[in-house]
Amino acid sequence: MVNQPETPEQELLHQREKLVLPALSEGYPPRQISSPPRMTLPTRPEQLIRRENVPPQNLLARLRYFWHKDPAYKVLMIALVLVLVAGGLFVSLLSSALLHNPVHFRRRP
Repeated sequence: MVNQPETPEQELLHQREKLVLPALSEGYPPRQISSPPRMTLPTRPEQLIRRENVPPQNLLARLRYFWHKDPAYKVLMIALVLVLVAGGLFVSLLSSALLHNPVHFRRRP
């Protein structure tokens, strides 16, 4: 391979690659090197659990406590009430249909 003299464009590219920073002026003190970061122990799951409040023993007080504690409990309680109401309606409609139509209870010969 033959060595060719560098063109002005190649010289500019080489100059652009080099970054020369100006020296610090006397007005700025040299920056202090900080100490290495502290070693921290990993957090265990037991440390994340807060056990401050104990739910009350009374049933209504306990329901009120859970209602205010987390929105997920509100959704759970509303869903349980809706399931109980729907189950009660289903049982009442089924029992009234079977009691008023005794054809289902007769034996066929």
